[in-house]
Parts: sequence; C-alpha cells; structure tokens
Amino acid sequence: MVKRSIVLLFGAILCASVASCQKLSDNRPPSMGGQGQLPIEPAAMLDAVPLDYGDAIAVTTSPDYPAWSQIWFVKPDKSMVVIWVNAASGKMFERITLIPRR
Repeated sequence: MVKRSIVLLFGAILCASVASCQKLSDNRPPSMGGQGQLPIEPAAMLDAVPLDYGDAIAVTTSPDYPAWSQIWFVKPDKSMVVIWVNAASGKMFERITLIPRR
C-alpha cells in the first residue's frame, strides 16, 4: 500500500512537471519594423564567412535571443560587419548588418 502511494505520488509529480515545461524557442534575430540607418544586406553565403568580411573582433549575445550570437568583423577599411549565428542548430541568419566608417 505504501509502495503504491509513493508510485502514485511520484507519477503525479512527474505529470505536473512535464505539464509545466515549455519548449525553448529558436528565436530568430530581431527584425525591427521599418528601415534603420545602417545598411542591411543579404548574406553572401550561409555555409561560411566570406574572407572579405575581415577579421573577427568580437562575439556578443543577447538575453532576448539566447540561441543566437553576433559575430563582429572589421574590414581592412575599418568598417564593420555583423552576422548572426546559431551554433546549436548550425544556422547563419540570412541578413548581415554593415557599419561603415567615415
């Protein structure tokens, strides 16, 4: 009787914990309404980083999009390129942000 009660209690706890779980979303990087001042272009390729993006200088993350990392590159002319990468899924976002230097 005690064993049955423990099994039922464990089953109820397991059901409650499974019911309260939620899937972690594979959020896409933010897409703001309208066009900002920085140029946004399609990525040249989605299976590699082109050499003309220059050297990687930083990797940042956002708590709003925990699955995605931003990789910052500096070109020889000192302009910057930002790409979004999801290392868990192996995806690269199809748009890049260019930050020109003047």
